[in-house]
Amino acid sequence: MEQKIKILLIGGAENTGKSELIRSLVVYFLRNKCKFEIEKVIEDSTINLKHNEDEELKELDKNEIKSYIDKKDKDYFCIATKSNIKIIISTASDVEVIIDNLKKYCNKNKPYNFIISPIRDKFFDDKKNNEYRYIRNYFIKTMSINIENVNTIEIPLAKINRKKDRRTNSLKWYKEKIFLIAQKILEQEPFNIK
Repeated sequence: MEQKIKILLIGGAENTGKSELIRSLVVYFLRNKCKFEIEKVIEDSTINLKHNEDEELKELDKNEIKSYIDKKDKDYFCIATKSNIKIIISTASDVEVIIDNLKKYCNKNKPYNFIISPIRDKFFDDKKNNEYRYIRNYFIKTMSINIENVNTIEIPLAKINRKKDRRTNSLKWYKEKIFLIAQKILEQEPFNIK
């Protein structure tokens, strides 16, 4: 069965800037440049908690949305809408409970056209079952993503290692270029967001 939903994944290890890139895309590309409405924001403290199956994820009040998503250090789920386009966005997917809550958020907000989310390559130690599990595989399985589908694109991020005196300029250059690449991907097929 062909995956109809278009998915942009920002992949990489811890502290490579996945969430930061997605926050920049939300604020500077979707909201400011493309004039998308940002709504149904679920804040950091809610997405990190285990919820009952029938329990609603508490949304921020409309008056709080702009100031919350402008913060550089807060994770959230949100929806960006414009005309007939609806995008589900997550800035975190580090642990199973966040992924479970993202799936619940997606199910509640159907139908949608796109998902933008980070995806981490990380093992975690499951003390209860005495095994190591791969959080990336959990994300792909839980979200029912076909990683090989033409409608799924992943941008891999890496860490910048430079001597201290050159690190700041290198990191700034890297972040700017990655943002432009992500923006160009969203403007082209299969996304066509403008």
